[in-house]
Amino acid sequence: MRKIGILLAGFIIYTYSVISNSLITNYDKEIIGYIQKSIKSIPPIYFILPDCALFASLIVLILIVGIIYFVKNKMYKKACLYLLLPVISYLINKGLKIIINRPRPLEFATIIYPKSSSFPSTHSLTTFVMFSVFCYLMFKYSKNKILNYAVMMFSIIWIIYVGFSRVAIGVHNLTDVIGGYFLGTIIVLGFIQIEKKL
Repeated sequence: MRKIGILLAGFIIYTYSVISNSLITNYDKEIIGYIQKSIKSIPPIYFILPDCALFASLIVLILIVGIIYFVKNKMYKKACLYLLLPVISYLINKGLKIIINRPRPLEFATIIYPKSSSFPSTHSLTTFVMFSVFCYLMFKYSKNKILNYAVMMFSIIWIIYVGFSRVAIGVHNLTDVIGGYFLGTIIVLGFIQIEKKL
C-alpha cells in the first residue's frame, strides 16, 4: 500500500504540473507537430488503428482468455476482479477527465471526440492496465515460458504503439499519454495486491 500511496502522490503532483503550466502545453503541441511532420509519408491508417475495432477486440480477447482460465480453475473471485478491471479503469479515468477538463490539443480532435477532455488518455490507460495485468497473470499461472515472453513482448510493443498513435493523430498530448501510463501503474499495483489476497 505504501508504494501505491507514493505513486498516487506523484500522480497528483504530475497532474497539477501538467494542467497548470502553459509551457508544458505549448511544448506538447510542438511535440505533436514534430511527430506529424516526421510521419507524414506513412499512411494515417497505421495510426488510426487503435481507434478502430482492433483496440476493443484485443481488450475483449485478453479479457475472455483470463475469465475462461479463472472459471475453469474455479477461481471465481479472481474472475470477477479481472472482469471489473476495465470498468474500474474506465470510471476512474472518466471521473478524472470531468474534474481536470483539459482541452484536446488540436481543434479537429474536438470534432472526433466532442465534449471529451484530454487528460489522461483513455486508450493509453486501458491498454496499459489490461495488457500489464494479463502479462502478470501469464507469468503467475502459465508454465509456458516462450508463450509468456511472446505475450510480454507483444504487450510492450502494443502499449507503446497505442500511446504513440494518440499523439501522432493529435487527439492527445504526450503528457496525457504519460498520465495514462502513470495512473495505469497505480491501478495495476492495486489489482496485484487484491488478487494476491483472493
